[in-house]
Amino acid sequence: MKLVQSILTKNPCYKAGKKIAVKGLMLHSVGCSQPKASVFINSWNRASYSRACVHAFIDGNDGTVYQTLPWNHRGWHAGGSANNTHIGVEMCEPACIRYTSGSGFTVSNKAEAQACVKRTYEAAVELFAMLCKQYGLNPITNIISHKEGHAKGIASNHGDPEHLWKGAGLNYTMNTFRQAVKAKMNGQTTPTPTLSAGGSFMVRVFISDLNIRKGPGTDYSKTGKYTGKGSFTIVETKDGKGSKKGWGKLKEMASYSVFIFLNGCISQIYWFSGQFILGIYHGAKVIAVYAIAIQLSFMFKHFTGAINSVFFPKITALTTRTDSAPEISNIFLNIGRLQYLVISLILSGFILFGREFILLWAGDGYQEAFAITLIFFVALTPAQTQQIGWHVCKARNHLKFRTYTYFVIALLCLAGQIFGSKYYGMAGNAVSIAAALLLMEGLILNVYYQKKEQIDIISFWKNFARLSLVPCVCVAGCLLVKMQIVFDSWVKLLAGIAAYSVVFFVLSYLFSLNEYEKGLLRPLTKRLGRLGFR
Repeated sequence: MKLVQSILTKNPCYKAGKKIAVKGLMLHSVGCSQPKASVFINSWNRASYSRACVHAFIDGNDGTVYQTLPWNHRGWHAGGSANNTHIGVEMCEPACIRYTSGSGFTVSNKAEAQACVKRTYEAAVELFAMLCKQYGLNPITNIISHKEGHAKGIASNHGDPEHLWKGAGLNYTMNTFRQAVKAKMNGQTTPTPTLSAGGSFMVRVFISDLNIRKGPGTDYSKTGKYTGKGSFTIVETKDGKGSKKGWGKLKEMASYSVFIFLNGCISQIYWFSGQFILGIYHGAKVIAVYAIAIQLSFMFKHFTGAINSVFFPKITALTTRTDSAPEISNIFLNIGRLQYLVISLILSGFILFGREFILLWAGDGYQEAFAITLIFFVALTPAQTQQIGWHVCKARNHLKFRTYTYFVIALLCLAGQIFGSKYYGMAGNAVSIAAALLLMEGLILNVYYQKKEQIDIISFWKNFARLSLVPCVCVAGCLLVKMQIVFDSWVKLLAGIAAYSVVFFVLSYLFSLNEYEKGLLRPLTKRLGRLGFR
């Protein structure tokens, strides 16, 4: 790698003189058909150029890296908070491309375009390996593209550089880039990204009665077994009668199905043993009150977990690649944030209005269900926000540890329920279940996801700490208001819930949502604006 210092000393960004603690690297491409880094350097090195400033350009003609800012200098490259934490590097683009609209472009000379893109890609790999070593960064978790930065809510809405690689017809992705940087840091040969032509791969079965045969073809007899719905690893393919694409040999199909079944059975210990145990030590009234809490908890689970199944096919596809950890972490974080926004609205709303809701819905005498339900809601929150992790385990067939651990904790939970129910009634039973859920879902599985599945759990919880500020402020403020109002009818209760939801939504939009989440809501806010809700 040839590294040349060409600091933009006249640019207002350089003159601002702000420093950063480098926590990551962001890769860009310039977004126009200009392979010469010198063109950008000459244009940007002016006192009047205040639109942008990056730490380096990579020349498309020879791969030379031109450093344009000190590495620890705050740049203007991300259009978001990543400017405060990330070094930004721009790759120049081929002269033989012509942009048509947005990130789309045409290529007049494919060989020339691919050669240019290959040069900048390889130079970027060397540069990022050097910077990762210099600042002690993990190339798998601390390198992102401008596009990924936008998805994280820390950069503006751009599609680079992935659009360049795809448009040039190359198999480069940010995951292959990160792996290449890692290999370079370890002194290994930079892996060339290719499409897999063989080896094992994952398939998703959407029907319950797919036959398993004794050999590769319809001329082999059926075993009498079915795959069932789920994801399965194919370890070998062979030609055979009845399939033009070949027959796949399943790996560990039986164990996969057994572990899925056992997880479902173990779950029943948590949720259905409580009423039976309470019935031994207490009367029917206690069971009836406890059943209200269980019913509300099931509603909470189903409502907050509805979005997860949509992403299972994508998770399955990603887990077939060895370089997919950062992308899976992004999905885990983004979906978890969305789920927590819904959960925090329901949980905080239940804290405010749950007692009155139960009184109006179930009647007098069931108020104790409020505290039990609240215990369950809090205990379920980690599990409900991390269900993508369960899908990752299923897609990778990493079910053994979870199932065995789940079983042991379920037995401890059962023992706790017996003791708690006998001496402390419903509260003792509920606390036993909550403690088991928090131990399993909030601690053990978090460590497992971080270590085994390479999901960035630390970033996940940092995000949740920030997202919790608005619900806490809302509950504290609304409790003061609620002291002046008695919600003794459905009309008053529903009006209060509606008013609280509006306050929660507005404050969350202003102080909690990132740009990606706001983008999801903008069509709705624009529509409301046209209807006069401004």
